[in-house]
Amino acid sequence: MRLAWLFLRSRLTGPALAGIALTGVLAIFWENWFGHEAEAMTAAFVLFPLVVACIVGNGAHSPFGETELTVSLPLARLRDAQLTGLVVLGALALLLAAATWPLPDDGGTLARNLAGLAGLALLSTPIAGGRLAWITPLTVVMAAQFRDLSEGVASWLVFTWPRAAFGNDRALVIALALLAGGLVVVHLFGPKLIRDETVV
Repeated sequence: MRLAWLFLRSRLTGPALAGIALTGVLAIFWENWFGHEAEAMTAAFVLFPLVVACIVGNGAHSPFGETELTVSLPLARLRDAQLTGLVVLGALALLLAAATWPLPDDGGTLARNLAGLAGLALLSTPIAGGRLAWITPLTVVMAAQFRDLSEGVASWLVFTWPRAAFGNDRALVIALALLAGGLVVVHLFGPKLIRDETVV
């Protein structure tokens, strides 16, 4: 129990949870501020999941660098539980926020986008590290926003799945596959460890 507590403290899980809660609160006020206008909601469906996904990716960061490799403790399992918990709590926060929005599918869209973007963040951690895990999901979101959909969403779904409607099954499969892949990759390889990082 003490090991789990120390692990969560070292990963700044408390501030991460505070960030997720704040994101949920802002999502509630977003609808109050902008209403359900198409442009505002299109931005909300990617913005709030992106913020939570970046928090999840940063949660994979190891503050101990290569020193952690010498520890004979089940850190991979603790990391799996921590990251999965952040994703679940993030999805719950977004679902609760979306319960104040007019349309019933809004929460599902937010949760789907969180799953996919968090998966992208986790997939990048073995290469970029937790502190830079935000780059990949942000790049995908930018590509989705600027992709020309004149040929239809289905033609570019691999790039535009965050903008797809909630009922798009292929977008859901892509998002869940990214999340599962990200969790597996982090479990197998862990985040990139910085050689000269000092213990904090």
